[in-house]
Amino acid sequence: MTKNIHPRALVLRPAADLIKRQPELKRMAMQLAQIYAGNLSLEKVTVVTDEHLQAMGSALWTMLEAEQNFEAAVKDAGAAILPVVIESGAAEVQALPWETLCHPVHGFIGKNPAFTLTRRVKSDRPLKDDSHLEKGPLRVLLFTSLPENVQSRLKVEEEQAEVQAALLPWISQGLVKLEMPDDGRFITLKNLLRDFQPHVLFLSGHGSFRNAPHVNQAYGEFFFEDEAGDSAGVRDEEIAKALVGTGVRAVILSACESGKAASDSLSNGLTQRISAQGIPHVIGMREAIYDIAGIQFARALCDELARGERMDAALQAARIAIQTPMKEVITRRVAGAGAAAELSFGQWCLPMALSADLLAPLVDWDFTPKPTGAARLLNRSLGRVNMPARFIGRG
Repeated sequence: MTKNIHPRALVLRPAADLIKRQPELKRMAMQLAQIYAGNLSLEKVTVVTDEHLQAMGSALWTMLEAEQNFEAAVKDAGAAILPVVIESGAAEVQALPWETLCHPVHGFIGKNPAFTLTRRVKSDRPLKDDSHLEKGPLRVLLFTSLPENVQSRLKVEEEQAEVQAALLPWISQGLVKLEMPDDGRFITLKNLLRDFQPHVLFLSGHGSFRNAPHVNQAYGEFFFEDEAGDSAGVRDEEIAKALVGTGVRAVILSACESGKAASDSLSNGLTQRISAQGIPHVIGMREAIYDIAGIQFARALCDELARGERMDAALQAARIAIQTPMKEVITRRVAGAGAAAELSFGQWCLPMALSADLLAPLVDWDFTPKPTGAARLLNRSLGRVNMPARFIGRG
C-alpha cells in the first residue's frame, strides 16, 4: 500500500527579488558549496554537518515568511504527509539550497517523514496529458558510465547489485523490468531509449558543471565512454535532445553537480535542461556526492518507485536512507569530531527534484502482471553488498 499523502501541496513562492533584498543568503550558499568542494577527500576535519545545513536552512525559512500558511497546511494535512513545493521563476532563487530548508519545530523539511520537498519552475506551460499513460510493468534503465581514464573509480558492480536486489521482488512478480547495460557510450543510451523505452532512467557516473561567465557559457555535462573506453563529455542540451519523443517520465542523475546551474538562467545544467525538455520528474545532485551515498540513494529510490510511490514520496524516503551513509567507514581523520558515526556528511540534502507536476505518474499500474520467477536468477549474496572503507566521489 502506498503512503497517505495529502492531496493539496503547500506551494511556497519566495520573492523574485529575494537575493537582492537578502544578499546574505547567496553568500551563505556559496560558503556551503565551498565546504562541499573542499572536503571531497576528507583530508580536512571540517566536513558538512547538520549544523552547517541548519544555519543555511533556518535562514531560508526566516526569509520565506511562511509560518502562518505552513501551520495551516500542517493542520489541514492531519496525519497525511504534506507535500511542500518551492516554486520560483527566478534563477538566483532556484540556485539556493532549498533542500536544507529548516523549520524551528519540524526541523529539516527535506528529511522529515511527515513531508515531501520538491521544486518546480514557475511556468504557464500546460501540464502534459496523461490520459494515454502507458500501462505497466515499470521499465527501469540503469545506465552506468565508467571511463577508463577517470581518476576515481566508481563501484559500478555494487550499485547494480543494490538496484537489482531492490527491484528483484517486483521483477519476479512482473511489476518491473530492468536493463543494466555494460556499454557506457552515448550511442548505446540513445539506442536503449528507442528500443527498451524506459519510464525511469538512471544516469550514473561522473558529471560536472562548467561556468565561464567571461565567455557567457554555462552548462552541465555527463561523462560517457568513447569507443576506446575513455571519457567523452556530453553536454546537457545533447542529453535533453536524446529524450525527445521517448516515454521517459523520470530521469535520476546520480552524478556530481548534476543539479547545479548558473544563477542567471533557468535552462542550463543537467537537471534544469532536461526538466525544461518536458520530462515530468528530474532529480540531480546539487554538489559532489560520495559514491557510497549514490548507491544507497539509488537502491532506496528504486524500492519506493517499484512499490508505486509518487516521485516526491520516493525521493523523501531515499533522502532519509542516506542520512548516515558513512556510518561504517568513518576514517580516523574525523573520528574525533563528536559522534562521528552519526555524521551524514551533508549527503542527504544533495538530491534535488524538479517536478512540473507532483501528481504525474510514471506508469499506469492498473494492469495484470506476468510473474517471471526472476528471483531464481540472482545469487542471494547480492542482497547485501559490503561497502568499501574509502570515499569516492562522483565528480
